[in-house]
Amino acid sequence: MFERIRNLFAPHVVHKNIKVMTGEEEWQMIGKLGTESMDGNAGKHQGKPCIGANFWFDDNTGEMIVFTNDTAPANYKEGQFKVVISTPRNMTEFIKTGLARKYPEIIQTYYRNGASQKAKLVIALSVELYNQIGKKLVNHRKKK
Repeated sequence: MFERIRNLFAPHVVHKNIKVMTGEEEWQMIGKLGTESMDGNAGKHQGKPCIGANFWFDDNTGEMIVFTNDTAPANYKEGQFKVVISTPRNMTEFIKTGLARKYPEIIQTYYRNGASQKAKLVIALSVELYNQIGKKLVNHRKKK
């Protein structure tokens, strides 16, 4: 399924989404996770704490614009990822523990006020690739 999706959509949008998801700036996902509290509204998944990562996206393209808790302006839609954190101590340690920790698993995506089919597919592909990158890094670390 993802091979067909990959052929339908411009790879530069998915690539940009991955960069926004893995970035450590405050407006990017990993940077924003460092300012959020664990176990809050997002709860737990299999005993591990979760964080909700709110973002704005372009409904026409599926491009993620910014990770923020602010309300999106009229030209963007709002989404949220439920992210599982594998380091249960604190976010400072989480961010400083290396590449494998930079890819906490995204287990759910929510859309406030809906999303176009195209946006949902592009974001789903971005999440799938992001999670695959994280799994490869974790497995690579375990082999060392």
